[in-house]
Amino acid sequence: MSTLLKEVFNSLSITQMGAAIFHTWSKFDQATFFALATHDLSALEMKARSNQIVSALTLTLPDDFTHAAHILVQSLAPVNAIDKPSSGWTNNTAAERGIGNWLIMPSADYIALHGNTPEHFDLSMAALHAMTKRFSAEFAIRKFIITQPTKTFNILQQWTRDPDKHVRRLVSEGSRPRLPWGIRLQGLVLDPSPTLALLESLKNDPEDYVRLSVANHLNDIAKDHPALVNNIATDWLNEVAMGAESANAECQLLHKQRLKLVKHACRTLIKNGNQDTLALFGYSAVKIDIDFNLASGVIKMGSSAKLQCQLHNPTDTEQLLLIDYIVHHQKSNGSTRPKVFKWKTFKIKPHCTVTISKQHSFKPITTRKYYPGEHRFTLQINGKATAHASTTLVP
Repeated sequence: MSTLLKEVFNSLSITQMGAAIFHTWSKFDQATFFALATHDLSALEMKARSNQIVSALTLTLPDDFTHAAHILVQSLAPVNAIDKPSSGWTNNTAAERGIGNWLIMPSADYIALHGNTPEHFDLSMAALHAMTKRFSAEFAIRKFIITQPTKTFNILQQWTRDPDKHVRRLVSEGSRPRLPWGIRLQGLVLDPSPTLALLESLKNDPEDYVRLSVANHLNDIAKDHPALVNNIATDWLNEVAMGAESANAECQLLHKQRLKLVKHACRTLIKNGNQDTLALFGYSAVKIDIDFNLASGVIKMGSSAKLQCQLHNPTDTEQLLLIDYIVHHQKSNGSTRPKVFKWKTFKIKPHCTVTISKQHSFKPITTRKYYPGEHRFTLQINGKATAHASTTLVP
């Protein structure tokens, strides 16, 4: 049985955190910290557990922020010397040797709560810089972006050149307008221009891990400013266009990396059928004969619907097809909510017929609840709705 993510904050990890702080500062009251941090822990969800640890730190660390911040930084686990590509943002796995892993989250939040003042700005930035090497301070940095944007963006611009990839990733990830789990940066939702220079500095980062964050950041922006992201995507692809045909290996690699970044950045626009975005990747209007259906008109909850589609190209020209499908899910109030799913991308030769099929599961998952009733499926080719079918979901 898999362990719930909230269990990263448990009695053992909290005990280790207290021991690490005591090792740095012998006046630290481990017993009081443990009692406060673990109070009714089983009843709390993940963020509430982290917040309770922050409260426990507030009551047991020195009132003087400078002293407290130095204690936390000196209590950090050593940066993992074996930093594998798969380590991601959980760089440090040596939590038993100091504060590391998910326990960085409440530590960084403590810095954001008590050090978000002009007086303590430099010390707070130094602390977050040290912490993000071990995990990620992407949630904590957002509070500084809100309250002290100019100074914070200046620091983030400096960090785009940092030798540590986790610090460079923080620059992009921490300033995302719509970071999952993070405070929404509404100012950047309305006007993302302050972060564009950061992304420009990171677009050629040697680490795929950092470039992925740049793509996710642009995808956030695309939800509110599609034309802006289309313009950026066009410019960024034009910069490396020669690499596609170049004999130079470095140019080829740069083109491949940039294309991957931009495609991922535009994924929401592609799913939404944005025609400017699709044209950028070579998906134009098509002429296709379509026979689209579902294998069964009634399916049981927990089973799958089989989608079947026959496509015929009646023209004398090869056509590039990006095939998605939309499921209009029933909601509890009887209305429906559409969600786009990826299916297949391929070229269909002149006067050829291709048959494709796919199973779509209605097995309940934690992020989606299904309700009985009609579920309509829409076939989408190169961003355009082309055919429809439906099935009835029954208990």
